[in-house]
Amino acid sequence: GNSFSNDFFHELVIALEDNKSIQNIDISAFLNDEEIIELFKQFSKNPNISVIDISNNSFSNLGVSPVFKYMYDNNVRILRIDGNNINDEGMKELFQLRKTQKSLIELSISNLDITDKSLQILEKLIVEENIFPNLKILKISNNKELMKDDMAIKRMISILKKRRSSKTSVRHLELNSCMIDDTICGNFFDMLLKHIEEIDLRILSLVNNKITYESTYSICNYFSSCKASISTFMIASNPIIHNINNSYNRNNKLNEVIDNDCSRVLFLENFLDALNKGNISLEAIDFGPISCKECYSAKNKIKLKLNQSIESKSKADSNSINMKANQKTDAVISSNFNIFAYLRKYFTLFISGSSLI
Repeated sequence: GNSFSNDFFHELVIALEDNKSIQNIDISAFLNDEEIIELFKQFSKNPNISVIDISNNSFSNLGVSPVFKYMYDNNVRILRIDGNNINDEGMKELFQLRKTQKSLIELSISNLDITDKSLQILEKLIVEENIFPNLKILKISNNKELMKDDMAIKRMISILKKRRSSKTSVRHLELNSCMIDDTICGNFFDMLLKHIEEIDLRILSLVNNKITYESTYSICNYFSSCKASISTFMIASNPIIHNINNSYNRNNKLNEVIDNDCSRVLFLENFLDALNKGNISLEAIDFGPISCKECYSAKNKIKLKLNQSIESKSKADSNSINMKANQKTDAVISSNFNIFAYLRKYFTLFISGSSLI
């Protein structure tokens, strides 16, 4: 977006006064705290706002409290504050102000300066205090200090678990560009598998991290389960698929490139084997562009497997619908038959009774 001129901004504030028809706020105009606060004074009079997107502004911790106090009573469903100058202190203030928020479905807090401390606060609000009971989409990418140890993994798993109160859970998680390495990735998938009955995650994006072939076992072990819930998996721009740091370096030895190609092929083949063991949920996977001939072949085999699974699932759903329809028809026929049987019995008794007279 482009920054507003002073005259236009002043006219905008006047135009928004007493406006109650706006439902979506999308402002990416490099506004500072004072300007955003001034706008939200006007928005506070509108109870119908459901989407707030103030990404990529010069919004900081100083503006969090005054801005969201104005929106305290709104039933916001989508909140996006990506790319602002907000750290853990600002997130703590934000979460405290949104404590009464029951309607939030999507929370996008990517590209901020937050760490595991924000994750700890979010976990406490969701798990212990039942705040954000309907949260289904969590985008928390490009926060490099977020997923650094096992405690962060445990907190994320806790956030992902189904909530007993609302019977909902986070189904869409984005952790792109979070410097996730093999240790974190492996432990994360191990925990997903351990709590597979309690988690209903459908979309997982781990694009542009530091995941290598060392994570193969944990990733494939999860996707080999017939209870795995993830239907869309994005893992492009990772060394496990792309030799990001080495492929285009002229100083590399040839055997290093060959070894990396072999590891990528092995990962893709292992992934295909995992799917063949019983996975019925995965429908889409994004590996990103692949140039290696053997990798491309393995990728196409995975694509074919997914297409076959989708077709099989579609047929099963269609058969299930037809079966339910037939059951309803049989129930109606059975009901009609019972009625006719009753009437027949009634008239038989009636005729029999009349002959006695």
